[in-house]
Amino acid sequence: MIELKDVYWLAGIVEGEATIGCYGNGGNPKHPSSYRRYPLLRVGMKDKDVVEHAAQVLGVICKGPYAGGSGPRRTMMWHAELRSDRVIEWLFTLYT
Repeated sequence: MIELKDVYWLAGIVEGEATIGCYGNGGNPKHPSSYRRYPLLRVGMKDKDVVEHAAQVLGVICKGPYAGGSGPRRTMMWHAELRSDRVIEWLFTLYT
């Protein structure tokens, strides 16, 4: 069971570091109705421990590292991503 303190913590992380949007499955150009869009919630940052905690709260895995940015100052980034109807449930939980 998720503790209330973790919900509050996640709300702060989502406000400052998350991406909320939609992603598509690509579909088939010959059948436009096959294209589907799904809600997306992604937390991404350099701090692996923070992303791991977000992943644990969301019930997903932490992925990475990935090279972020460009040029000589590239840093390694981590992310936790939820792509399902559970995103809507989380958004209602976090913002109500």
